[in-house]
Amino acid sequence: EGDFGDKFYMVTFGEIGVYVKGKLVKRLSRGDYFGEVALVVEDTLRTATCMTTKRSVLLSINKAGFSKFFSGRPEALSEVSIKIAGWRCKLRPILYHPKGLSLFMEYLRSQFAQESIEFWIAARAYRKTVLRIENRAVGNLGAEEQERIQTLAKEVVAEYIGDEAKTQVNLSAKMVNEIYEAVDASEACSGTFARAETEVVLLMSRDKLSGFKRSKLFKLLLQHVGSYDVNENTQKAAAVKNIKPSEVGNISPCFRSPKRLSRLEAKQARHVVRT
Repeated sequence: EGDFGDKFYMVTFGEIGVYVKGKLVKRLSRGDYFGEVALVVEDTLRTATCMTTKRSVLLSINKAGFSKFFSGRPEALSEVSIKIAGWRCKLRPILYHPKGLSLFMEYLRSQFAQESIEFWIAARAYRKTVLRIENRAVGNLGAEEQERIQTLAKEVVAEYIGDEAKTQVNLSAKMVNEIYEAVDASEACSGTFARAETEVVLLMSRDKLSGFKRSKLFKLLLQHVGSYDVNENTQKAAAVKNIKPSEVGNISPCFRSPKRLSRLEAKQARHVVRT
């Protein structure tokens, strides 16, 4: 309790006691888990101490391993990230989540600032399409494939890049020049807009994310994914344990009971991970 978390644990055999401020609040057994907040929230503190009460076997995964596993599957990780991180989640999980993207777009439209998210969607679609073309060609792109890639790149540029764009997106002059150079030289590839994607995400994170989180739309997203932050039992547990509202998202479902539980009650309350 109070240490920085860096691993997630699942009990496969035995029993773990969960202690808050020295008091036993729950017993964990096979199928239960703890420490999942540390996988998606930076520099989070443990809200309880877990100790074995009998001979036990646990599986664990650290943040680096968890991130590597999902590196090519950001959509699969998005709901888990939003659910666990809650109000502290970053923008990318929201963008990768279908409901999150829809609600964030709705918020940006209300702010008359939807051009950035529209460019991000278009650039990402371009990158995925071109990657498929490149992978099929195995490094030997024919004239037809090259022409298609250049045409797709020019369509993105015409819509979003530069002063003459139909829906101009806010990018740095250096970034715009890099894109123009690649397209004008017919050297567009899957990575042509990758850095621009990152720049736009950083811009939206800085200028729009906090406002979105204060809106009713973000609360709808948390309710949709069943975030720890909006779970009634979590709020009650936080109040009993004297945990600050800003720390509520740290509480694992396994820690939500505020009373001392018997072994039978702990088994009945067991939360089994479903993936």
